[in-house]
Amino acid sequence: WGRRGALAGLGQTRSKEARNYLAGRVAYGDDALQVRMAAVEALAEAGRWQELGARQETLEGLSDLTRDPEYGLRVAVSRALRRLGMSGGIEALEAAAQSLAPQDRPKIQRSIAGLRRQLNAGGSVPALRKQVEELTEKMRKLEAQVDVLEVRAEGPTSS
Repeated sequence: WGRRGALAGLGQTRSKEARNYLAGRVAYGDDALQVRMAAVEALAEAGRWQELGARQETLEGLSDLTRDPEYGLRVAVSRALRRLGMSGGIEALEAAAQSLAPQDRPKIQRSIAGLRRQLNAGGSVPALRKQVEELTEKMRKLEAQVDVLEVRAEGPTSS
């Protein structure tokens, strides 16, 4: 339990170093299945906060894991791909659905649908960052306009 919790906490740091470390902990045979599953989900959490290149690397790594021999890991990867929130995850999830048991395919289909909703709603991290930057710029312009209006309202003072 301790190693799984540590890996999950590492993913929450959202740092590039954490993402790199976690990417190295998911390979087949490197660790116990439960630890690898925790590393996969933590990797998605850390990866979704990185710049585009690192997010793309995370997507590629997770996509490769959809063919992992461990069934439980493939299920964890499907959750991780949704969490990562990149459109390329849909293709990887669709491929992953083919390798899972029929009773698990509805879970994957729900993940695909959720990821599509997230992407259509502008819920991806880059889209949200762009929105925040745009709103911040609008706020700065409005504050400048308010300052100009306040100066005009005060008018020339005569002593």
